[in-house]
Amino acid sequence: MTRQAQERESDAPGTTGQPIVSVITPAYNAERTIAESVASVQAQTFRNWELIIVDDSSEDGTRPIVQSLMRDARIRLEHTSTRGGASAARNLGATVASGHHLVFLDSDDVWLPRKLEAQIRYHEQHPGCIVSHTDYQIVNHRGNARRVRLRRLDWLTLRRGRLLPLLYIRNVVGTSTVLVERRVFLEHGGFDETLRACEDQDLWIRIAEAGHRFGYLPDILTRHRRSPTSLSAEPGILEDTWMAVLRKRVLTNDKVRPRTKRLAQAYFYAYFGRRRLASKDYHVAHRYFGLAVRSNPAGIVTLVAAPFWAVTYILHSLERR
Repeated sequence: MTRQAQERESDAPGTTGQPIVSVITPAYNAERTIAESVASVQAQTFRNWELIIVDDSSEDGTRPIVQSLMRDARIRLEHTSTRGGASAARNLGATVASGHHLVFLDSDDVWLPRKLEAQIRYHEQHPGCIVSHTDYQIVNHRGNARRVRLRRLDWLTLRRGRLLPLLYIRNVVGTSTVLVERRVFLEHGGFDETLRACEDQDLWIRIAEAGHRFGYLPDILTRHRRSPTSLSAEPGILEDTWMAVLRKRVLTNDKVRPRTKRLAQAYFYAYFGRRRLASKDYHVAHRYFGLAVRSNPAGIVTLVAAPFWAVTYILHSLERR
């Protein structure tokens, strides 16, 4: 740990000083996972933090579990009067936070012990950086993990931190990996509470459009759980919301290059074509792959989508017999 970080930790949160980092955790019916998530915060090697858990009108035992964990004076509980969703809960937590930095940890995700220390050190070494993110693992409901290896995708762009062209096309920043200055988060309005999904990509675009660079740590420091009932597993909701963000931030934005617009559309249709193919919805998959090809006929996405377009046509034809 750097000398600066050690000096900051000597000003212990919950006694005389302000925490350096505010951890915001939205929780809804999280009784099965919230204790493990909290434990991963308590295990951090960087200890100058506060944890604000926002209970979003849970109907299970989430609140009593959190109250039992509040023996640690750094843990606070806020709650909503009506369910507003994860974005509203995160925004509420940010407004009552005391830390210079905000970090977000979903109630079913966990951090590795060095997560906060590594990012605080990175920001100290890069004073102009106001937001950073890391690699992470996705863990399914069976406990199987796979790494999201961001550095293999657009490595140079990630290293430079100028993510705007990439964010117009797809989200490469995991919410539970982010550390951002609270001031900047609030200046940009926080998460859009009208979005049921893709609210993170929408916010990162707004921050990037303001000219801010995203610091990148190519280390796995977060484990993100993905269950069959999560929003990311519901293609209809995710498709509709992603397209809403795409129209608002990209397709109707005069500052975005036409080539980027075409590529963003093609990627969208190819991505959901593959998801529909995986769920054996061959008719919709075929239509999406066709739209991907037509959106950007000379682009690299077409090289990937075109064979799937043909395959799904055959599969759909066989299905109708």
